[in-house]
Amino acid sequence: MGQQQLLVLVFAIVLVGGLVVAGAHALSGVEGRNHHEIVFRDALAIVHDLQTWKRVPAMLGGAEGIDGFAPVDFGTLGYPHTLLSKRVYKTDHACYMLRPVGPDRHAEVRIYAPSCAERDFVARVVVGGPGPGDLDWSRD
Repeated sequence: MGQQQLLVLVFAIVLVGGLVVAGAHALSGVEGRNHHEIVFRDALAIVHDLQTWKRVPAMLGGAEGIDGFAPVDFGTLGYPHTLLSKRVYKTDHACYMLRPVGPDRHAEVRIYAPSCAERDFVARVVVGGPGPGDLDWSRD
């Protein structure tokens, strides 16, 4: 093997190694974004379920015509029995807490990721009613 062929071989090895390192670095960033997207997708599903429950007639198990969200919990919304309590739902990615707040008894969903610890607080959404304008997202 000539010196030129050795140089090409070494260059190819260095190039492939660099590409592997760059690919691994790019994938680690995707994993973090993926986790974030999963947490907020689950939060949106909970908010959707709350608003849907508010539109369903009381005769069918919903809350149409009932003031506020006081009687709702995750069990009412049909979430599985992997609940920490009726007001706390934990997944592999985050913890969601549901409670009525304010004088109008709006529903508040607090999001903690990855655990239910206060230090892991991510965001909260207050659901005031069944419409798209009835949501208030914040990170306090």
